Amino acid sequence: MKMSIAQRNVLKKQFELAFQDKELVIAFKEDYEQIYKQMAQDVLSQNGFPKMTEIKDDIVEMEIKPKSDVEPFVDYVEESGDIEDDDDFEHIRTDGSYFIEIILERENLRYTNISFRIKIDPNEYLEEHPTEQHLAKEMSKAYDENVLKKHIIEDSEFREEELREYLVDEGFSEDVDINKVKYSIDNLIVSDSFVNIAEMILDTGRFSSDDRVSRFVKRDMYKIIVDSKLYEYDFRLESDPHELEEME
Repeated sequence: MKMSIAQRNVLKKQFELAFQDKELVIAFKEDYEQIYKQMAQDVLSQNGFPKMTEIKDDIVEMEIKPKSDVEPFVDYVEESGDIEDDDDFEHIRTDGSYFIEIILERENLRYTNISFRIKIDPNEYLEEHPTEQHLAKEMSKAYDENVLKKHIIEDSEFREEELREYLVDEGFSEDVDINKVKYSIDNLIVSDSFVNIAEMILDTGRFSSDDRVSRFVKRDMYKIIVDSKLYEYDFRLESDPHELEEME
């Protein structure tokens, strides 16, 4: 049916309303699920998000707009044969889902502009969903040799195993009062890469889903390094076993 100008204007208005309807994006996600996910993932990856970021509306939002105007969609309806008389026209004009279906016809997508709006900063996302690389980078930035040294010296296993064994080898008695021995730790290093440590943390679930990287690093990084004995050092002894025995 050849439509009048007035009828075309009615359809134009309905298509304009359809482009503003949230159901349009919902329908696109259903009809083109894999295409949608790939497009969204590409946009996120290009903007600093991890490759396997979960596609969620609170992270990235899709927008569909007409490329120029809605005339091509009206032309499509007129040429489709869907409207054969005025009764068909009256039925179609009130069917909002019809206009969404026409917009999403594969051949009509060329008349649309599809864009994505990222709703969260990638660094904020990585704070709660870290990759090995991000967690490793933040641990490396936060690492302080003196803080690690303090954690090691205060660790009971270190004092009762590593330190006591060393002192016995140096001539102290097995029941020596460690608190009276003067010593220091020199040449302290972390014995594994932060990337490997980050991999271990994420693989073993030590980073929980409700945690944040900055909080985790401050709270747990040194404890993990000490508990896992991921450090190397040299002892420097400042007390003499014989002098200590004479003082006792």
